[in-house]
Order: sequence, then structure tokens, then C-alpha cells
Amino acid sequence: MKTSMKIAALAAVTVVFAGCASKPEKNADLTALRASVEEARAAAIQANQTSQQALALAQQNAAKIDRVFTKSQVK
Repeated sequence: MKTSMKIAALAAVTVVFAGCASKPEKNADLTALRASVEEARAAAIQANQTSQQALALAQQNAAKIDRVFTKSQVK
């Protein structure tokens, strides 16, 4: 959820700067900004995927621990 907000904020910044870039000399700055925003977006997507994988692994480990605990209580 936080990642989505960050991506939306970066997109908003890009739109604001795109509206301000009416002069040709600012187009180079705008292009660099867009590249930076795209890199940040890619990094945010990668971080989100990594966190989802970590969460899935943690949930699997918790389930394993619960099964072992339950087995020890039955004996």
C-alpha cells in the first residue's frame, strides 16, 4: 500500500514537471527527471515483490511452527 502511494507521488511529480517544461532548454532536465522517476518506480516495484515473497515465507514458517507445536502437544 505504501509502495503504491510512493509510485503515485512520483507520477504526480512527473506530471507537475511536465507541465512546467514549456521551454526547450528545460526538456533535457525533464528527460533526466523522467528517467529518475522511472528508476525509482522500478526499484519500488522490486521492493514490493521482495516484501511479498518475504511475507509468504514468513507465513509458511509460522504454519510449520504451528504444526510442530500441535504435534508436540498431542504426544
